[in-house]
Amino acid sequence: MHSHNHNHAHANTGDGDTASNRIGWAFFLNVVFTIIEFIGGWLTNSTALLRTARLASKCACC
Repeated sequence: MHSHNHNHAHANTGDGDTASNRIGWAFFLNVVFTIIEFIGGWLTNSTALLRTARLASKCACC
């Protein structure tokens, strides 16, 4: 029988693909879409879009 020497490191590569980074991106995208919905609702005088943007902003703050 022969043996194999496995002396290589399995370190974190630091590619930034962590759970907190993903949550940060999700929060950022939520804020961006909320702003877009608010501006679109204001420009088109759409109360439905304004209400949706308000609901999304409430969810983002919780």
